[in-house]
Amino acid sequence: MSNGRYRSVEHRVTANGSSNRISVPIFVNPRPQGIIGPLPEALENGEKPIYKQVLYSDYVKHFFRKAHAGKNTDGNKDGLVNLSEKTCSCMKFQVDKLPCRHALAAIRFAKKPFGDFCGDCYKTTSWVEAYSGNIFPVGHPSEWTIPEGVRSMVVYPPPFRAQAGRPKKKRYKSAGEHRNGNTRHCTICGKSGHSRQNCRNAQPC
Repeated sequence: MSNGRYRSVEHRVTANGSSNRISVPIFVNPRPQGIIGPLPEALENGEKPIYKQVLYSDYVKHFFRKAHAGKNTDGNKDGLVNLSEKTCSCMKFQVDKLPCRHALAAIRFAKKPFGDFCGDCYKTTSWVEAYSGNIFPVGHPSEWTIPEGVRSMVVYPPPFRAQAGRPKKKRYKSAGEHRNGNTRHCTICGKSGHSRQNCRNAQPC
């Protein structure tokens, strides 16, 4: 929400059978306020600013007319969702091949499974088909057929500027590798957790 007055706003739009009514609880202050009324009147007669931000008129009207398309809003961004074509105006649905937050709201409202709207590249059946054929080995480098244009190319390393200080000899470990730290011990008692400066077993001079 752009307005700081409405810090916690939770909206739910539910249809009560064929009565064409909606119930939208709005949590603006500690005491919730409910709006219950006929669908066209609740959408068209909302004069307060909070109504325009919480009551998604196009979104709700779309779902009562057509169950596979709708408009949902997220803060200052609107998302026009078409579930039959798996598209959204925010473009995340098309790029990631996964339902965006606008599409998830539309899918949940339509009471359809989320898995049906995920791309085939995320399904295990596609992985099985990708490796179902024969995989031929690459062979020895002497058997490779390299084009002359690629063979004549000379690739230089990127420019490097040495940093100040002693150079690091050990490589940087990746995120999945275990980092074994060296535990230092006291040179007086041989125990870990302290040094000789604060050793309690040190003999006074």
